[in-house]
Amino acid sequence: MARASIDALAIDRGALDRVARAATASACVGFALGLALALRRRRPAAVAPTHAVAGAMNAGALGTGYAMTLEALERAPEARDARTHAVAGAIAGAAVGAARAGRGASAAGGVAGATTAFGARACATAIEGARDDEFEFPTWFPVQRARGGRGEGETLARMAAARRGELSASEEAETRDEYSRMKMRRARER
Repeated sequence: MARASIDALAIDRGALDRVARAATASACVGFALGLALALRRRRPAAVAPTHAVAGAMNAGALGTGYAMTLEALERAPEARDARTHAVAGAIAGAAVGAARAGRGASAAGGVAGATTAFGARACATAIEGARDDEFEFPTWFPVQRARGGRGEGETLARMAAARRGELSASEEAETRDEYSRMKMRRARER
């Protein structure tokens, strides 16, 4: 009995770290946006720090709520996808909408939060190359498909290393040729 109560109080340090990072990053972005808006609206210089702190607090609360919801939803390994981010964004957006403009605005906030979180996660997944399968974007997006594969992923990783200057001149030339062939192969497949 005592062992179960101790396990129930165990802290997931990784989740705590991710929530703290999200809170810090969103507070920093909120601070910068609050300061920029105060200056853009030509507020007195004495008021600008107040706007910056208010922006940091609001964005920090939103980021913390989003990260905590995401951590709660991502407990199942199969739930770590863009849809999970969309649900977390909807919950955080609905809370912000309700806090800012009343209960009537919570639906609009939820839709805005879900759309933003889903789009950001889908783009990050495609850009990072985190998936080995094919990912299709919405029709309005300029890139229609992102394919990951063993050969293409290695080529893209080597190309990134070449851009950073980590390869020798001959390896860089070989990597650029592989990259050109890969792009031509993709163009023929369309």
